[in-house]
Amino acid sequence: MMNKQQFIEKTVKEQRSIVIRVKNADEFVRGISREVNEKYLFVETEECSIFKVAITDIIEIFAIQSPSQNRNVSESHSDETQENGYEPDLIIAQYKNLNDDDQQQIISDLSKHFGKLLIISRSELATYNSAEVEMISNLIRSKCFQKLNNMDLPQKIFFGQLNHNGG
Repeated sequence: MMNKQQFIEKTVKEQRSIVIRVKNADEFVRGISREVNEKYLFVETEECSIFKVAITDIIEIFAIQSPSQNRNVSESHSDETQENGYEPDLIIAQYKNLNDDDQQQIISDLSKHFGKLLIISRSELATYNSAEVEMISNLIRSKCFQKLNNMDLPQKIFFGQLNHNGG
């Protein structure tokens, strides 16, 4: 398996469309991976500005193959992976962000596959081997990406802190 630096270098080499989750930010950053050095990744955002992010601040990165290639392939790298090879909190959070119909479809499909009712929880995920958890995670992520690709996303994303004191 590639480490984060290698994965990022691959996305730059292939000029891949990426979505990243950055430490201490509530939103994802979407753009094209343009340049990388030892400390920073430079992403060209949809409004053609360059977003510079410290590699150590990247929690998760998804690389999306262009739809013009007639297939929807995604890869990812996460710093939140536990020693047993999965990110239970991330899987659960992504699952909860789906609408009820998508959640029911996932539960139904996976329950049929495993031959028992599946519940998306930390304790339930711990009962599956790493390949099974990876399959569950990939299915949930693919639903999230389908949802993301169908959204009318804002043209600008701002990072900062809200001032709750009225000033």
